[in-house]
Amino acid sequence: MLTERPISLELWEADDLIAFAHEESLEFTISYSQSTSPKIAYAKKCILEGHLGKVVNVIDSRHLPRKLDKKFASRVKQSPAATAG
Repeated sequence: MLTERPISLELWEADDLIAFAHEESLEFTISYSQSTSPKIAYAKKCILEGHLGKVVNVIDSRHLPRKLDKKFASRVKQSPAATAG
């Protein structure tokens, strides 16, 4: 079972979800997604309103060390958007 943080608005709801996962022998994990982040919400709004055109690739590097961040930044050249003519 995959949930997003917070897993519930009330503590009893969280307890129920955890108990259900145990009863059903389910793996239980919490995603630390950024969907509630103002920056992500703004990006989503821009995409949905068509301000960015067709989005073909997204790389999230907020938790990468700078050395790896630079490595991923170089991959923009490999993006279909960069090579589309």
